[in-house]
Amino acid sequence: MENMLLFDPHRHATTTSKLARDAGEKSGRFSADRAAALRLVKLYPGYTARMLERKAGVTDGKVRKRLGELLKLDLVKTGENRTCAVTHMKVKSWWPA
Repeated sequence: MENMLLFDPHRHATTTSKLARDAGEKSGRFSADRAAALRLVKLYPGYTARMLERKAGVTDGKVRKRLGELLKLDLVKTGENRTCAVTHMKVKSWWPA
């Protein structure tokens, strides 16, 4: 049996990630997700990312993935860690900037 590589060192994982990222930005989907995440933070200041997602009725990370981007844009800030009502773990809380 041939020696099969589970990881191809010549494959550039960032290439597919970058393509997906570019497609999300070009389609406007990420912009819409950022706007929705910002609205949630303004409506529910001090909630955790998972709590915000529960309020939005999503479980696919649409809110979580955009909060870091909003942080870099100085549109939101993190507060004290709090116990998340969803995960029951101590995690960041999110606030409007």
